[in-house]
Amino acid sequence: MPECGAGLHLQDQLEMLIQDFRTSAEPPVPVFVVHAQEGADDDAVAGLVRQLYAGQEAHGTRCAVAQDAYEGPTEVRRAAALVRALSDPKKWGGPKAVYRRYAFPRLRLVHAIDDAVAALGDGRPAPAPGSPGAGHDQRQLLLNQLAQQRWRPRSPARWRSGLPLFDMAHILPASLVTVLAALLARSEWYVAVGAGLVFLLLLTVLNYVLPGRAPIFLWLRRESRWFMTTTFLRAADQDEPTEVSLLRPVRSWKAIAARAYDVAEALKAGGDFHLQLCVLALREDLRDNHRRWSWDLRGFKRPRPPMLFLPHADARNGGIELIRAVSDVRSRRSELDPLLVVAAVRAQDVPHLERSVVPSAPDPGPATPKFGERLRTWYREWAHNLRAEQSPSRERSVLPWVMKIPLPHDQLAPVEERRRHLRASTRPTLARLVWALHTLVLVVAVLAAGTVMRADALHDRYCSASLLTANRDTRRAPAPGGGTECVGIATGGVRFADWLPAAPSGGAVTALTDGEDRPWTVADLEDRIARQNADVLARHSGTYVTVVYAGPLSADRSGSSLVKGAEELAGVYLAQAVVNENSSVKLRVLIANGGVDLGHQERMAEAIAAYAAHDPTVVGVIGTGRDLKSSRATTRVLMEAGLPVVSGTNSATYLPREFANWFSLAATDEWQTRQLGLIAAQLRTPKQRQYALVLARDTARTDDLYTDEQARYGGQMLRRQGFTLLDRRRYRLTGGTPELRSHAQEIWPSSPATTCPRPTSRPAGSPWRRRSRCTTRPSRSWSGPPPARPSTWTPPSTCRAWRAGACATTARPWPAARRPSPMTRPAPCSGRPAATTGRRAAPRPG
Repeated sequence: MPECGAGLHLQDQLEMLIQDFRTSAEPPVPVFVVHAQEGADDDAVAGLVRQLYAGQEAHGTRCAVAQDAYEGPTEVRRAAALVRALSDPKKWGGPKAVYRRYAFPRLRLVHAIDDAVAALGDGRPAPAPGSPGAGHDQRQLLLNQLAQQRWRPRSPARWRSGLPLFDMAHILPASLVTVLAALLARSEWYVAVGAGLVFLLLLTVLNYVLPGRAPIFLWLRRESRWFMTTTFLRAADQDEPTEVSLLRPVRSWKAIAARAYDVAEALKAGGDFHLQLCVLALREDLRDNHRRWSWDLRGFKRPRPPMLFLPHADARNGGIELIRAVSDVRSRRSELDPLLVVAAVRAQDVPHLERSVVPSAPDPGPATPKFGERLRTWYREWAHNLRAEQSPSRERSVLPWVMKIPLPHDQLAPVEERRRHLRASTRPTLARLVWALHTLVLVVAVLAAGTVMRADALHDRYCSASLLTANRDTRRAPAPGGGTECVGIATGGVRFADWLPAAPSGGAVTALTDGEDRPWTVADLEDRIARQNADVLARHSGTYVTVVYAGPLSADRSGSSLVKGAEELAGVYLAQAVVNENSSVKLRVLIANGGVDLGHQERMAEAIAAYAAHDPTVVGVIGTGRDLKSSRATTRVLMEAGLPVVSGTNSATYLPREFANWFSLAATDEWQTRQLGLIAAQLRTPKQRQYALVLARDTARTDDLYTDEQARYGGQMLRRQGFTLLDRRRYRLTGGTPELRSHAQEIWPSSPATTCPRPTSRPAGSPWRRRSRCTTRPSRSWSGPPPARPSTWTPPSTCRAWRAGACATTARPWPAARRPSPMTRPAPCSGRPAATTGRRAAPRPG
């Protein structure tokens, strides 16, 4: 930090300007030129500037310090060499500087043309003046030299402030076009990413490795646009194009070549043009580095202006000429730039700076204010006179942007009492905290994690999912026996057969029914239906309707519920094939799965309703062949969607009564038990008390409602026939087999029990005899099929408990194939099974 009084005051003044720069977009900043009032204090003034440089660097200001001498034949060339040294981004900024380093593309372009001119003047023979094509040859030689240099300076330093990816004129546009083209071609995402990366690498090699050609998209570079649009450069030949266009690359290239040749000719002439062009390029690069409303908001992230310190501004390093050029360029352009220059000159060199707005030696008076107050007064006067001093009517000796500050001897002495000096706010800006690389990395990491989590959630929730999207018509659901099943309506290539267990290695298929082999698989049926649907959509668009089959198409690890769904699906395919072959209105079939035993049929119905909402060709649903506790909600969802339901096996009595959209082909539970009552009536002895009970499967842990409905209607039927009902009994299934031994032992004790023997007499016209005689022999049989489904049981009578025998009959309805005929009656109480028709059982409804 500064140790003298003048240094502390100057430091405070710089901090006030920095604070204004932080709060204002472009405050006017002068070129501070400090000098000693006495020649003996020149070294102290130079040391003061170095102290200011160290203090600003400690505060995080991007500072650059000039050397004491540069090479060059003239003072102007040495000043140009000083500016050339400033084009190295490593010269700016210390360890505490925020955000990334500066970039100087415009200044490097000017240096590239200067190096090309120097290279051609060193060893390239020039054509004779006046010879045909002399100007064209010179221009071509210049362009060839620039191509060899890759339009860059010939300095060995190859520092770049950022990746080429950030320059949209280089590689990013072509890469984005390539990626978008790949995506539009409906290729996979990894193909698009791979194509973009390969093309990015190819363009990088062509743009930065291969010599002998201009960079790709040269006319789109920011330095090229500035090169062609700045009014500082004189116009090129009127016969040549002077503008650049995104849609005219050849014309733009010709315009850049003409402007480069024009600037090269001006550089050959020498003079102040070279230095002023370099200063103009430097200030334009600094303006761009501090532009607030840029894609990276870099102006908000750099709250402190750049500072250039010249401890010894003299003829050896061209510092005085640089100060003059900065003032002249600012006056000519009438544009503000953020560069703040602090220079120290010797007392004898002050006249070389010409006259300024601040007197070089103010007259001391008895009421002379303190140095800090005078410094602030000089700055206010400089800012007030800045506009008038730039007027061309004023004397040419004025340097309006230079503020000379004479330092008296007493202000250069060390200060013993240190006071707390001013310092601009160091609080990071919002743009620095939010729109920054670490924030971008954090956002990318969060997005990547969120994408992975979302993809994982989609794969866990839906049957078919990609990285960001999923087919929401089918969902995963837990299977009863463990594992996962796919429920919903199959669309977009989803196949329920993919979720079934693999076929045995021997190639055998599971049984369609007991003793028979299934000639097809679910996968075959789905493929055939899909081919029918594709043909309907391709050849009969607008003349078809869509029907949804809803059934159980999941594999049950503990049973064989898939058989029923496969049978129905085969019938659906056959019906579709017949309709499409013979009808003018074609049939499109979509397959829906409700899970094992239709355990997820409500979720399936919601998926069907959601699909039908955007597909007006859906006219109805067939299937849902099990009566479950969720059948009401399932039918209600489909009714609200306006879809009728046609079931072939669901025998629920309440569904057609409660829902107008329900149609069933199976006889209802109430009708079936009413027909069974005709048989029970023949077992009833008038005016005698006979007992009966209903034995049904335990449904406490299942969604089955069919069993309870059959048991309820069976009990009502027995009451109507006059039987006295005992408490209802429940049996369980063990490995798919009903467990009836405990019930048999309780109903028929292990001791010899009396059963109903065969009747000894029978009245005419009656199939049974009125009187019977009790015998004592064990009996463990009942009439009818095994009670795998709910059964209504009439226990046999004993001589003490029951006066007349009654036969055990099932309350389960007789299917058509097994319904007793008048020639086949239930067996009497003989302890033997009743006779059956001998025909194989058909699938039971419900």
